[in-house]
Amino acid sequence: MSHSVTAPPAREVARNYAIDWLRIAIVLVVFFFHAAHIFDLDLAASVKNRDTSLALSVYAFFVYQWDMQLMFVLAGASAWFSLRTRTPEGYLRERSRRLLLPFACGSLVLIPWNGFMSALNHGTFHGSYWKFFPIHFEGIWTALKVPPLPYSPSVLFVTSWHLWFLGYLMVFSLLARPLFLFAGAEERPAVLVCVTSWCKEPWALCALGFPILLIKLALDASFPSHTGWSETLVWATLYCYGWLFMMEPRFLCKVVDQAAGWLAIGCICIAMLSGAYAMGYLSGWLNQPAYTWDYLLYQVVASVNTWAWVLAILGLGMRRLNFSNAVLEYAGECVLPFYILHQTVMFSISFVVVQYSLGIFWKFLIITIGAFLATLTIYEFALRRNDGLRIIFGMKPLLRR
Repeated sequence: MSHSVTAPPAREVARNYAIDWLRIAIVLVVFFFHAAHIFDLDLAASVKNRDTSLALSVYAFFVYQWDMQLMFVLAGASAWFSLRTRTPEGYLRERSRRLLLPFACGSLVLIPWNGFMSALNHGTFHGSYWKFFPIHFEGIWTALKVPPLPYSPSVLFVTSWHLWFLGYLMVFSLLARPLFLFAGAEERPAVLVCVTSWCKEPWALCALGFPILLIKLALDASFPSHTGWSETLVWATLYCYGWLFMMEPRFLCKVVDQAAGWLAIGCICIAMLSGAYAMGYLSGWLNQPAYTWDYLLYQVVASVNTWAWVLAILGLGMRRLNFSNAVLEYAGECVLPFYILHQTVMFSISFVVVQYSLGIFWKFLIITIGAFLATLTIYEFALRRNDGLRIIFGMKPLLRR
């Protein structure tokens, strides 16, 4: 006899608008992060200005500690809402339409142009885009043959640049689906019952932070790269926490109640990291990760800093942003295509702007305003009313009368 898992009985699921507001806010934070990356001290940025800015470097370092981490919490929360209103099969169809299709199309169409702009900026290629197009994929294929990349989650970053996030969400959706269905059954597993019982305790959120700390202590020195195994497992943990917070609202109440305290902890931690940078330690830790006492101490502070800012921003957002209006309705629909398009538009503009003899302030202003307006213009006049493009960019088709 075969058994199939069915959706829970239909029920009205109240939307938490704070999740949508926070997602929009974090995408804007990422937008400014990518603009700041053009001027920060990381010389490996895809498009680079000749002069660098310490202030923009500080901003980039600060938001890197929590921006994508919070995005994965929000994505896990959205997964809970999606599973509550769909069958398991419907959930996978919705995730594939929302994530897999724009990930694949963007990687094939948009990312080669990003690579072209980067190659021209760094002087590693001279020629037309159509000559570069096959070279882009040849370079990816060559990189995929070199261990350990084929066995690393970084393969999504190398092949898809900023669209790695969509690829990660698709993978997490597939891997977490059986877990979420099992944990959401009428008779909850003993482990989940134990974890949810913590929500009554004042130390509950501290306990949830320990897996993040243990992952960073155990793996970061061996896998320190962006989208390496250390970061990937932290993001997977946070994705599950987003689902947990929705399933057990008492955890979310604790996040809201303790937001101010976690904000204070985050300020202390970022001050400590800033002091380490001023004294010259931070660059050494970032450039030469190792299982030394000082590097592991850095990981303790960095992990607490990440968890504190995630909880503080989530708690403050949940407290203040649970409302809807016309701005949310418009921005909530365009946030995904905006994220997909913004880097391609930004690279096209910044490639030209960085060649001019202007101050960093004016270049940053031109790039951010220009990229923001151009991306919204493409969305409004090319994507928003075109069903074919809406589907490619992960949006629902328009309802026809």
